[in-house]
Amino acid sequence: MEVNKITLFKNGLSLFEGTAAVKDSSFALEFKKEQMADVLKTLQVSSEDGKSIPFFVFDTSKTLEKKLEEIGLNIPADGSLTALARQMIGFQVQVSQKSKAKKGIVVGTNYRVVKGNNPINEATLVLSMPDQSIEEIPFSEIQSLSLLNIECREDLARFLEEVSRSKKKETKQISFLFPQGKSLSKAKVSFMTEMPVWKVSYRLNLGDEKASVSCLAIIENSTEQDWKNAELSLASGRPISFQYDLYSARFASRPFMQIAEENTLMPVEFQENVPGAKDEYAVPPSVPAMEMAESDAYTADKEVSQKPMSMDRAKKMAMPLVYGRLKNVGAGVGISDGRAFNVTSREVEETTIYSIAGKVNLPKGKSVALPLFSESVPARKLSVYNSSTIGGKNPMMVLELRNSSGNAWQSGPLVAFDSGEYMGESLLKPLKKAESVLLSYALDTAVVVEDKIGSQSSNVSEVLCEKGFLYFNYYTELLTSYNITNKSGQKKTVIIEHPRQSDTILVSPKPKEETSDFYRFEIIVDGKKNSELGVKQRTNYSTNISLIENSDLKNQLSYYFTNNWLAGDSASAIKSLIEEQSKIMDMKQKLAALQESRNRLVEDQNRTRQNCDLYYPTAVPTSEDKQREQLRAKYSKKLSEIDDKIDKVNDQTEQLQSQISELERKFKEKIISISFKKVMSRIV
Repeated sequence: MEVNKITLFKNGLSLFEGTAAVKDSSFALEFKKEQMADVLKTLQVSSEDGKSIPFFVFDTSKTLEKKLEEIGLNIPADGSLTALARQMIGFQVQVSQKSKAKKGIVVGTNYRVVKGNNPINEATLVLSMPDQSIEEIPFSEIQSLSLLNIECREDLARFLEEVSRSKKKETKQISFLFPQGKSLSKAKVSFMTEMPVWKVSYRLNLGDEKASVSCLAIIENSTEQDWKNAELSLASGRPISFQYDLYSARFASRPFMQIAEENTLMPVEFQENVPGAKDEYAVPPSVPAMEMAESDAYTADKEVSQKPMSMDRAKKMAMPLVYGRLKNVGAGVGISDGRAFNVTSREVEETTIYSIAGKVNLPKGKSVALPLFSESVPARKLSVYNSSTIGGKNPMMVLELRNSSGNAWQSGPLVAFDSGEYMGESLLKPLKKAESVLLSYALDTAVVVEDKIGSQSSNVSEVLCEKGFLYFNYYTELLTSYNITNKSGQKKTVIIEHPRQSDTILVSPKPKEETSDFYRFEIIVDGKKNSELGVKQRTNYSTNISLIENSDLKNQLSYYFTNNWLAGDSASAIKSLIEEQSKIMDMKQKLAALQESRNRLVEDQNRTRQNCDLYYPTAVPTSEDKQREQLRAKYSKKLSEIDDKIDKVNDQTEQLQSQISELERKFKEKIISISFKKVMSRIV
């Protein structure tokens, strides 16, 4: 096959397009065994006019396990001789033992104990000898073993051949056959196969307000074929791709069945039909997770022609000179036609495709680095401080870079130079057109930042009483100070990244910009000077106290009275509630005392009644009846007095309960009627 066009993708696959010579309406292609799955999945073949599509034939690939099942041998790597002997039962073999040859039929293997200081079990081969005797030969004494059965020798040879073949990288042939009746000379062929992912590397030269950026693409030819006069395109997108074996033969697992007469009939239990039920065990086909694309979506669909770099510019960029034609960097590597080297880019949905002008030559096993573009883009030097970074008290030297070029940039390493001097390195992530990025490339040891958490204050901002609840809305303020020292003689633009939290509000100053986790403040610090930044943040809090469902307002609110959170008219309204609650509490204490007194009277009543019943007159009069009558009269009088006291206590209890209920009703109504809102500002 003659490869005319190659497209390298970022998902690990590459598209090869070309033509193949057709003879007698057929042709064949060869691929490595490990390539067959991807090739069969992506292969497209047709006549040059696209009107005729062939069918293709290839050798079926059975798994090694399936092939070995057909042979009937299974010999492990360890203990192979013993395992082979066990599978030779019933076959004739010849054994060489101590220079003696013995013929016999394999009966099996056995173990015998070898006596000594450390007795061991020794494996033995058991043979049936021609004289009908059984002989046991230790495997340790066997010098050679010959299989006298031709079928056994053939099976062993096939086994070893299949195992050896499975460990080799074989090439597989696919034969293509076009329908007869039309003479064809060439066929169009395209397929995808696994290839190394193409990479990019950036060179950046710093200026005052601009930076020159050039990009090199590194491409590797890992195929077994030289690329000759092929069109080369580099695609930045990451299409979904996965491995799926269409080459290996598959055998379905089938149940073993017996004829009906051999089966014992069993009752069958059928499940009830449930209308509308879904099959909860149905599992959709497995789909691999989509990999994150290295470039975001772009909308433009135009070609951007990049100019070749000048000699001066190439020197400043500290990169290999590209002037006129691409010079060969190895035998057979380069651009085959005479045009000046040029790269054009176009965007298709979420993919940027770089097309290399001219035909590329790249021998197998070689790699080449091709310049994709060179641009001058806006840039600004910054010193960015973040207390959580590895710099400690020193900020990072950062370049704010804006992609003002006509195409997206891919992820890759970036080396920074300043006036030709090496400054440091960074890693560029995918960058859309017109998007800006901060790239750190070194530690700024000339700038020192000291951060200190200062005073914290608590402020009550609002007290609100509404519908039986007291609400206290307040906040705390935290001041963080940053002291910046510029030891160099040059003016520095310092960015302070201050952490932001979801429960805090920034009071001052206004940040230059915000991220999801930080506020960014920008400060200009002159050479040999100091500067300071104070960041004030506020955290809001809220608490509430129920006035109705609260049995001890005095103690609950004492803190707020003591610290003057309740003052003036609002304090008077709440104090009146506390006084009324105190009255109710006093009456409830009296009620509890009455109830306790009644309980004691009831206990006394029960004892007196028992004593009264004890001296009840007997049926037959005796000399003691008069005395019993006197005691009974005594206890009866006492019982009557207790009953009067209980009645009196009951009346007092009922009256007091009624008073308490009325006071509580009025108390709740008063609570609901109180409504005020007071804005306060105080520092504790």
